[in-house]
Amino acid sequence: MLMKKLTTISCLLLVLSSLTACGQAHANVTTTRKTLHLMQDSELTSLDTSNTATLTQWNVLQQSMEGLYRMNAQNKVVGAMATKVVKPTNHGKTYTFHLRRNAKWSNGHTVTAKDFVTAWQRSVSATSTSGYSYIYEGIKNAAQISAGHKSVKSLGVTAVNKHTLKVTLSHAMPYLSKMLTMPAFFPRIIKWCPNTGKITELLVQKWPTMARSPLKVGTGLMILGIC
Repeated sequence: MLMKKLTTISCLLLVLSSLTACGQAHANVTTTRKTLHLMQDSELTSLDTSNTATLTQWNVLQQSMEGLYRMNAQNKVVGAMATKVVKPTNHGKTYTFHLRRNAKWSNGHTVTAKDFVTAWQRSVSATSTSGYSYIYEGIKNAAQISAGHKSVKSLGVTAVNKHTLKVTLSHAMPYLSKMLTMPAFFPRIIKWCPNTGKITELLVQKWPTMARSPLKVGTGLMILGIC
């Protein structure tokens, strides 16, 4: 089972690396255009990585958002929301990330460490239906939480302060840096929704609703549009 999971993760990393290289190749064709049109081979039904996991979804998120790390033109891991690629401490089991203070969501809100805590806790929850909660295994208590034996609050991810995120592992994971470039580890923002008068997770909206809503929130260089 462990080998199967590691194989799946390796395949996902390979796909993301290929997408990065492909996007860079197209981006180098011209420097005069400001709009990049991308097509998918299936309908985008949701951007909620906690409850859905499709290649189309991950393609869109990879192009419109970023997390702690990203892959550069040389296919190397570099800082994105994190100021730099950090070295683990505590025998490879503790990572402390410092977020860029100028990192913003597309709605102008500051990206905070709590946004990552919220996202990861939601995805590792026993109620998550994406089928990818196992990708968090190795983070302290993740497996027990997914199995329903512990609270999501016991997950080894903590907002030390507004701009500092601490991740504690149950064992060393040398490949963690590459995993953190995946959409599954992207942050989420929870704010008051003026349309419904309720607290809502802004990125968890089905496609038809999102298409009409002004609450299209992301952290990347691109703004998600519909044509």
